[in-house]
Amino acid sequence: MFDRRITTERLSIWKAITGHVLALMLMFGLFGIIFLALIGKVNLTDPTTATFVGTVTGYIINQLARPLSYYFQVARDSFAESDKEKKLDESGKRDEVG
Repeated sequence: MFDRRITTERLSIWKAITGHVLALMLMFGLFGIIFLALIGKVNLTDPTTATFVGTVTGYIINQLARPLSYYFQVARDSFAESDKEKKLDESGKRDEVG
């Protein structure tokens, strides 16, 4: 019984560490690509390279949504939902008045 508790604790620690490490790798990768593009190490005049850098940067930014929502409790979709609700409220008020 004692071994099972220790194993469960170790597993939860490794799961927590793994999530943090993956989030840091994504952020460093994003900033690394942007840095290399800004200092000129990446030839963005070549359409294939520019497309690749844009695609990878967009993918990394999209994947950062979960770590950002975890660390900062901000969801990208929550802003969209609140805007939709505001627009619906405004349109409903206009329909009632008009």
